[in-house]
Amino acid sequence: MTKLKHKALTVSQELSAAGLIPDVLPDDFRSAYSVNATFGCNNFDSGAKVPPGEMDHPHPVYKLIEARHGSYYTFILVDPDSSPMQGSRSEPQEGQQQLHIAPPKYRTQFSVLDFIHMNKVKPVGATLFHVSWDDYRPSKSNSTNAQAREQDSLAYAESMVRKSNLLNELVLEGSVHFKVPVTLLINEEIVNAGDEVPAQVMDLAPVVQFHPGLEEVRKAKALYTVICADADFPSIHQPTDRSMLLMLATNIPGTSGDSRIGDPVVPYVSPLRLAGSTGIHRYFVLLLEQHGGALEEGAIDPPENRRAFSFHDFLKAHASLEAVSATFFLGRRKG
Repeated sequence: MTKLKHKALTVSQELSAAGLIPDVLPDDFRSAYSVNATFGCNNFDSGAKVPPGEMDHPHPVYKLIEARHGSYYTFILVDPDSSPMQGSRSEPQEGQQQLHIAPPKYRTQFSVLDFIHMNKVKPVGATLFHVSWDDYRPSKSNSTNAQAREQDSLAYAESMVRKSNLLNELVLEGSVHFKVPVTLLINEEIVNAGDEVPAQVMDLAPVVQFHPGLEEVRKAKALYTVICADADFPSIHQPTDRSMLLMLATNIPGTSGDSRIGDPVVPYVSPLRLAGSTGIHRYFVLLLEQHGGALEEGAIDPPENRRAFSFHDFLKAHASLEAVSATFFLGRRKG
């Protein structure tokens, strides 16, 4: 793993030498903190050349070194050299910086300078790295490691879900086909199948990210539905209201693979806001592929009551939906 060698002042000098000051950052920018970029298990110094295959990693990490405790920060990743045809610095298209951490509709014509001005934020740290897409070959060999990680994650999730006995208890045995790797994020942290989530973050809606095969997405323009429910309401020992529906979103494009980009049929409600809940609970997340295409408004009616939601009855009523993955996490009230 490469150690971080560059001081903040050196980074500022590198940004100036690369023309990123003032092209991307303001003239008076001085880096007060160092930023560590990590792809997979590899850390990269500022100015490093990153192999194109590393950019396939679904969860790069950008860490602010020696950040002040209790302060909040925003990270932005842009490609200032992008152009629709060339992708090279020699012929950059004005305003074509690509934002990689926001929904797709905000990616084009993104300006860091405008963002700083409009949101009244102060840039305090930065890093840069280089990627030569001439070295990239879109073949199976380039994505072997990423695919292996996803398949390992999928196998682990299936194993944990089956061990939890949730498929049997929710009458879903034989109905869930573990085809699509799923990543669950809560408070921007990855939650693996079976992990317990601290009560203080359960007010935040879980983000379900999934990774269907690229060819499948291109050919079918696949859309997906995500359901999250409390399988143990009001308690794991007496789940008389199994399941308590927490969230249901439809028409999530496979190209985005993110539950935040879809139609919220049933908005998320925090289980901490539900009276009567006691002890530890299992929160079940189901991913469904919409084989019939986009679901029109009213195709799925929000239930009058979130209690006693039946996954089995839902799948029976909507035959065009195929359960292609699942995961779960644990949570409990404080005290």
